[in-house]
Amino acid sequence: MRKKIIIGIIVSLLLIFLSFMKVDFSKLEYTLKNANYFMLIPIFFLVVISMYFRALRWRILIAPIKKIRIQPLFSASSIGLMFNNLLPARIGEIVRAWLIGNEENISKSSVIATIVVERVFDGITALIVLTVVQLLYPFTIPPNLRIALYILVSASILIVVYFFYSRDSDYSEIKGLNLLLRLIPKIARDKVYSLIVSFREGLKILSNATDILKTIIISFAVWIPIIVIIYLSIESVGINISIFASIVTFVILSFGLMIPSAPGFIGTIQYSFIIALNIFRISNDGAIAASVMYHIGTFISINILGIFFVLKSDVKIGNIRKFLNKS
Repeated sequence: MRKKIIIGIIVSLLLIFLSFMKVDFSKLEYTLKNANYFMLIPIFFLVVISMYFRALRWRILIAPIKKIRIQPLFSASSIGLMFNNLLPARIGEIVRAWLIGNEENISKSSVIATIVVERVFDGITALIVLTVVQLLYPFTIPPNLRIALYILVSASILIVVYFFYSRDSDYSEIKGLNLLLRLIPKIARDKVYSLIVSFREGLKILSNATDILKTIIISFAVWIPIIVIIYLSIESVGINISIFASIVTFVILSFGLMIPSAPGFIGTIQYSFIIALNIFRISNDGAIAASVMYHIGTFISINILGIFFVLKSDVKIGNIRKFLNKS
């Protein structure tokens, strides 16, 4: 865990340096002083909507283990994301698994398996969105990267289908798994294998293809409010741009947040905005300003929800701290 924290901090520092390297700070200061901070109000409500659909999706994934009401799932998700904001290495994912496991008296490993499935569907959703946008609104992507995108989307969907229909098979019976693992560098092989194990355990929870379809549909509902938040963040700093730019920013941001970073995803958010908005000829100053508005809006909103549910529930921060120290 300590190694992950150090790597995350180093990555964030590097991305912060790259993000601000070519920024005109006087322009950035002027833009932020004149930004429309009233946009933070609709951003808060959009975060709440996204969190609701996140809890609804989790309810579907966890239903075969135990049928749980939306409220405790919403609460655990909010507290978990708050800890993601405040602590490194996505500690919040472990926290929400612990919260639901304790409250509902169910296996924490099974809960973690559902969270792994969530993350995989988030990635697939982002890839599908980017593919559709690329087909409807071609932007400057080199042909080789475009082909790689289509291959990645197709391969991701095929892998999900394949593991779903082989979810009850023994690992030794899964053709191609050992070959796949041999192609991966030794340093990452154990990690990839553990992810595959967790993903397959999570897919066992999904009893039929209808559950997978529901999960994909709700995954889109989770991310649509986030796309609107990105759009409002860009508009709030005086940049008029199409919704397609927001969608592209969302996709790049989704994958950017997967890499290790310091608490609050500082650096990764800023650099993701720069990469995405540079495609649409937006300067680094404008991209950074938009990223700051997005960061402020989502950070404050998630932490407000997390603090509210900590105060409303019987959760004790001291108990969470003890659990994390033990883990």
